[in-house]
Amino acid sequence: MAINLENSGFVFDLDGTLTRTQNEYHATAECFVLKKYGIVLQPDEISQKFAGIPTKKVFETLAPSLDPDILTREKWIKMYEMITKEPLHEVSGMTDLVRILDFKRRPISIAAASPTRGIIACIERRLFKTDKRLSSFFRKKYISAEQCERPKPHPDVFLKGREIALHGYNGKPITQWFAIGDGESDVVAGLAADMNVLFLSENNTSFDDNKKVKRFTTSTELVSYILLLGHLN
Repeated sequence: MAINLENSGFVFDLDGTLTRTQNEYHATAECFVLKKYGIVLQPDEISQKFAGIPTKKVFETLAPSLDPDILTREKWIKMYEMITKEPLHEVSGMTDLVRILDFKRRPISIAAASPTRGIIACIERRLFKTDKRLSSFFRKKYISAEQCERPKPHPDVFLKGREIALHGYNGKPITQWFAIGDGESDVVAGLAADMNVLFLSENNTSFDDNKKVKRFTTSTELVSYILLLGHLN
């Protein structure tokens, strides 16, 4: 899969792709809520199957006899408590990648399954061991699944993310778009949006035969692939 950064744009998933908030926050908070009702799972079990899926859908699947709206409210109460009390870690190297793409005026945006409030809470928080905030690079270029008619794995959030990334852009025409995510729903949604997909997954080989999907087992490999193959000077 070739990358020409002069005509490429990038739409990023947030949790598990830019920030270590999928397992550490989302899935952990969901496990906390489910345990209250006698359903015991580990964060990895939830993330492997439901990364990028809206919370309500997660609870509808894992706790079909319970009210998903109540569980979702309880999950977000726990989430915001965790976000404000614990340091927010980036996925290794991803903040530097975003910083370089922004400096080089590449179109970038965030397309996430989290509600808008959750996105803002993450991108406005200082990252662990740095003074950086993702909002410095994305500014208001983000879209939440709650702002779309259909969440991932439908393409809507990535299509709107693509539109938002182009706001204020006046460079060369963008002919190549990349969706970057860590969940299976990111891959399906990105492909449905007719985008190439850079898939951050250690062991999900489901899309390895798809020529529009490039899988990376580590974020370091993904960052190097974009910057080195894209000849970013």
